Amino acid sequence: MKKQSLLFISIIFFTLSIYSQAPRGFYAVAGLGQTELKSSDLLTEPNLGFLLGLTMQMGYHENYNYQMELSYRINTLNVKYVENGFEEAQNSKFNASDLNLGLYFNYYILKPEEDEFFIGPQAGVFVALQDPLTPSGGSDVSGQFYLPHLLNENALSNSSEFNYGFGFGVTGGYNNF
Repeated sequence: MKKQSLLFISIIFFTLSIYSQAPRGFYAVAGLGQTELKSSDLLTEPNLGFLLGLTMQMGYHENYNYQMELSYRINTLNVKYVENGFEEAQNSKFNASDLNLGLYFNYYILKPEEDEFFIGPQAGVFVALQDPLTPSGGSDVSGQFYLPHLLNENALSNSSEFNYGFGFGVTGGYNNF
């Protein structure tokens, strides 16, 4: 039984590598992302966040390939609040983080040839497991009421744990670096 399983796994990897001409393998990913919490319950301002992860690219053609990505993203959101009856709005920072799993299609405008740069657009879908919003830097948020509906910190910790969407961007690199 072990020999059959090993043979089956070997055939799959051999089949994938026969048709691959674009750069394939594992790559580290680092980047920036902008998050805006679109909600009628909160007034927020978008901020840049950081993204770190690992991708696996599987290529079938010299002009395009497929990419699976596992990444961790963290953003800081500025949420407007008033404190215990004060009328002037202030900003409070909350961390929004999630673990993303994505499947993307890469099309190369500059073909990935040996010892050459390659670049092109990327588009795909992702799902994310989100952590609840937490105060940034361990700050004290008691007594803060978030605008426009005067929600407290307990209401923010009940955010959705699952998210999905579309992603697009630019991908590139240097072959045989």
